[in-house]
Amino acid sequence: MKIRGKLLFGFGFYILIALALGLFAYGELRDIATRLTVVEAADDIANTLLEVRRYEKNYLLYKDEESARSFRRYLGDLRAAIARIRLVTGAEIPAEHFSRMDAVLVEYEGAFNDLTDALKARGEQAGETRFQERMREKARDLQTQAEALSAKERGAIDGLLARAGRSLRILLAAILAAIVFGVVVNRRISASIAAPLGDLEGLTRKIAAGDFSRRIAVRGDDELSSLGTSFNQMQDRIRDTLTTLEEANRELRESRAQLVEAEKLATLGRFSVGVAHEINNPLAIINEKAGLMKDYLERAADFRDKERFSALLAAIFAAVQRSRRITHRILEFAGTPGESPDAVDLNALVREATALLDKEMARKDIHLRLNLSEELPTVMTDRTQIRQVLAGILRNAIEAVGEGGAIDVSTGRKDTGTLQVSIEDNGRGIPEEVLKHIFEPFLLTSKETGKGMGLGLSIAYGIIKRLGGGILVRSELNKGTVFTVELPG
Repeated sequence: MKIRGKLLFGFGFYILIALALGLFAYGELRDIATRLTVVEAADDIANTLLEVRRYEKNYLLYKDEESARSFRRYLGDLRAAIARIRLVTGAEIPAEHFSRMDAVLVEYEGAFNDLTDALKARGEQAGETRFQERMREKARDLQTQAEALSAKERGAIDGLLARAGRSLRILLAAILAAIVFGVVVNRRISASIAAPLGDLEGLTRKIAAGDFSRRIAVRGDDELSSLGTSFNQMQDRIRDTLTTLEEANRELRESRAQLVEAEKLATLGRFSVGVAHEINNPLAIINEKAGLMKDYLERAADFRDKERFSALLAAIFAAVQRSRRITHRILEFAGTPGESPDAVDLNALVREATALLDKEMARKDIHLRLNLSEELPTVMTDRTQIRQVLAGILRNAIEAVGEGGAIDVSTGRKDTGTLQVSIEDNGRGIPEEVLKHIFEPFLLTSKETGKGMGLGLSIAYGIIKRLGGGILVRSELNKGTVFTVELPG
């Protein structure tokens, strides 16, 4: 039921009850008023009849015209009272009763007229006595009928008053029952309106707090049900919008982090190029002067410390070569262009990278397991740089697992546009605080202090990014690490 219908029912119920009780009370009061009018009219007849008899006796005593006129006037009032009570009672009192009263009244008046005519004519005394007896007889008859009518109506009044008492009790019981029923109905109507509104208010607070777990239970087809349906739809849209916003914020944070990382790498790359060129110039001079000293030393056959100085020059040449390799890696990190892209078989490239480290893995008794998908397509990329990245990650895995460890290398397709190479080891893992900065330059992870510069993963990350791919890493302490290289293909 609609809310309007519930309210109309609630108010309409009381209105109908009030109307029904009012009509009932009105009917009872009307009956009492009608009875009282009839009794009043019957009393008028009795009183008027008494006046008629009084003037009748006056006339019989004094034989004066004033008494005769008063007699006739009250007789007219008596006819009017009889006519009025006939009009009030309607069909309740039989018409024969009033007809008999009218007939007796006519005979009574006729006897009085005969008496007056006889007295005027100075007729015989016996004749006057006869008229007088006839008048008294009709008067007694008329009085008897009037008293019977009055007694009947008074009896009806008594019955009506008794009925009114019962009706009053019924009326009070009906009012009490209506109040009780109305309270029950109104409580149910109020509950049917207030309960959904309370649920809606509570759910609104939960949604404001970010809890979308509850929904409005929709029952019926009233306005509150429509409101609940609309509220559920709004809740779904808000939840979807918040999910979309959270996803957009996450992507924005990732994009911002990538931009910051790219800017850091670009800045560091520019700095590294300058440093590498500044180092290469002195290295070239050192190498040249060392070569000149070597030539002089070879010509000086009688130089007493020739072997000692030859060893020192060899150490200088080795240091220069080591420094050149470092500057070369710095230039690679800075983005020095590699070979032109060509069609590369990832499985073959993985075999080449593992072959470069076979001796080192054999020396440490490391078990290598290859799980290569044979259905991979070739990918257009830089073969040398990808091999360098794979070899670098494999070298880190070898250093992480130690002797007797295991390394798993697998290839596969992530989706229709991405190929993957995963390198998993069972080494000591990477701490979470280090994992957040794993691709930053000069970060030492698997190497012991004093070994390497921490550029390997940074260089690998920069290479894969330039080739349009990405590197993912997940690690758990004392269980191992998984690096996944993703390439477009």
